Amino acid sequence: MPRPATPPMVLRAWSAVALAAVLAATGCVLPPESTDPEGIPVGALLPFTGDIAAAGTNIERAVRLALEEVNTAGGVGGEALRLISRDTHSDLRRGLDAARGLLGERGLTVLLGPEDEDLAAYLIPQVQAQAVLEISGGVLSPTFRDAQDGGFFFRTCPSASLYGRALSERMEQDGVTSAAVLYVNSELGLGFAAVLSSELSLRGIGLSAFASFDPQQTTYTKLIQEVLATNPEGLVLVAYPGAGAAIVQEWAVLGGRGRWYLAPSLKTDSFVVNVPPGALEGAVGVAPTLAGDADDFDVKFGERWGGDFPLDAAYFYYDAAALSALALARAAYQGGGAPDGAALPGALQEVSSPPGELVAWYDLSNALEMLRRGQDIDYRGVTGSLNFDEQGDVLADEVKFWIVREDHILEEGTP
Repeated sequence: MPRPATPPMVLRAWSAVALAAVLAATGCVLPPESTDPEGIPVGALLPFTGDIAAAGTNIERAVRLALEEVNTAGGVGGEALRLISRDTHSDLRRGLDAARGLLGERGLTVLLGPEDEDLAAYLIPQVQAQAVLEISGGVLSPTFRDAQDGGFFFRTCPSASLYGRALSERMEQDGVTSAAVLYVNSELGLGFAAVLSSELSLRGIGLSAFASFDPQQTTYTKLIQEVLATNPEGLVLVAYPGAGAAIVQEWAVLGGRGRWYLAPSLKTDSFVVNVPPGALEGAVGVAPTLAGDADDFDVKFGERWGGDFPLDAAYFYYDAAALSALALARAAYQGGGAPDGAALPGALQEVSSPPGELVAWYDLSNALEMLRRGQDIDYRGVTGSLNFDEQGDVLADEVKFWIVREDHILEEGTP
């Protein structure tokens, strides 16, 4: 298979006017809101159906948990925050339809999400034009560092540059000398694959196959047969759960061998339970690290949501929601009135960085009171320190690994 050069920046350079025209031309029926019509709106653009829907409800619960904490503490300037969620359906076109509804909400200055890189890329010109602060907890592609977003796009999760480097280092430690990289043909896959191409080559690991795939394909037989012919020792899979499971199924059926190395997007039971038993035994995945008190968040989350357990993405969206609330409060108290969208990027940087007084994710009430008094704060989240660089990327340098053992996902080191 031909190995492509490092992909160029693939963010679509749509003008705000052109994007607005596309959004306005759509006419889908949007899901009903489930919150009160009063208060400061906070939008959430999440996948509740489709290929990447496994985490959608779990993410929304984390967002709700953060906003409930803020509202219990008196809200922002005495006003409650109200969540308006829309379903992207894990589809670009339908996601744009959903975005139309959110971005048309009166007074909306904060958008949480989306999870999908392609949708996030299309939305950047619009959120910049409307002065809407956008914070994603799941967009990984390193191409977003080059996005012309006017400072309005942030992400609480590390980029694929960190994960790709870590996976490559792990494969080198495992003695892998040849690898096949299979990646979804999207912003996520292209960006991740570019990092892997560079990092694997630096470590002398030969690329026996380097192939993209369409997540909507009905079969991957031809792709699998071509990769099988290269006899790789390791296989890196960058995919969403649905397509990822289909590829592993066909690989197993066709007699494929080799150890799987998996992107963070595949750390979900919906992926593992949909492959043949044993097909992923010994697979290694990469994931973000969390703060030392993340277990306390797990307890809080479970108590609020009937024993549900937060997925990795939930931690990042709790922090995204908490930061958005603190940025709204900072802007409101500094401006002496309703939060101004144009002031939010600067306010977010101020509430998440030194030299402010450190406040933890579980102490939002105190953080809001400090902001009301004009004090500087430095928010420390469930995912750890959340200092951002000028491109809106969180400064992170650590990962952890997970493995698949007897068809279950376990943190590496689990007995």
